Amino acid sequence: MGKANTYGAWGSLRAKKTTNHIKIKEQMTDEQNNSTEQVVDIDTFLQDTRNFNRGTEQGQQLMEKSFSELGAGRSILVDKNGNIIAGNKSQKAAKAAGIKKVRIIETTGDELVAVKRTDIDIDSAEGRKMALLDNLTTQVNLAWDPSEINAVSSEIEGFDPSDYGFDPSQLEVAGIGGTADGDDHTGTETSRLSDVKFVDCYYTPTEKPEITLKDCIDLDLFNKKMQVIKESNLSDEMKAVMQLLAYRFIKIDFENVANYYAFNASEEEKRIIERLRCVLVDGAIDGFMEDHMLRVHEHFN
Repeated sequence: MGKANTYGAWGSLRAKKTTNHIKIKEQMTDEQNNSTEQVVDIDTFLQDTRNFNRGTEQGQQLMEKSFSELGAGRSILVDKNGNIIAGNKSQKAAKAAGIKKVRIIETTGDELVAVKRTDIDIDSAEGRKMALLDNLTTQVNLAWDPSEINAVSSEIEGFDPSDYGFDPSQLEVAGIGGTADGDDHTGTETSRLSDVKFVDCYYTPTEKPEITLKDCIDLDLFNKKMQVIKESNLSDEMKAVMQLLAYRFIKIDFENVANYYAFNASEEEKRIIERLRCVLVDGAIDGFMEDHMLRVHEHFN
């Protein structure tokens, strides 16, 4: 009797779900059924050059793994000009996973857009993996950029994060989870760095690069910061100070610097590169100590 009741309840529930599914289909209007859809190349959409989220390397790797194993789930959001409002990291990860096309659903914001995966059941392994990764990638791949938020706040009238109780000056860089009270070293970026295990601190050049030394330097982000300073209302003296601070955004590809040093540099270039501590060569560790760039010498003795 117990078995019959259990089966009967389950069968009834299943019947209700099926009926509801039919009703949902019946409610779709002819306009919805005949709506025009566009399928475009994934590169049609432009990355947000002022993204408030820097993202993390681990988060991007996790998103790429999700796309590769499970395919696309959530949609991205673009403006009327094709600029990505939400989903910049998703576009990158999808491209890395080999996804080449995007289906566009146009809306003015008065209805939700549901992405229906016809090949997935929520209570399958794939369905639950997608549910987990949807939340996990959001958390792992978040690293706020307070300077960008503040810059946009000062430039765009009507944009004020404090309207939503959000104060960029109080931001903590988001981690994988846990707390920052010392009990769990997964709460903040700085505490996570405390747990980093260094395997190898050396890079050995193996092939001759076809580059110049200038190719080893990426100034894109630095130039953006300099433009923000230039367009500000600060005094010339304060702008000069801010420009010095902006130099931290110059990115140097030290592996290519090492390659250039090993295969392309003249003797005079090598001497200067060594003095700038861009490479560590045998017998030069004292120079790094002298310039306060290496404080762990005693751990190797």
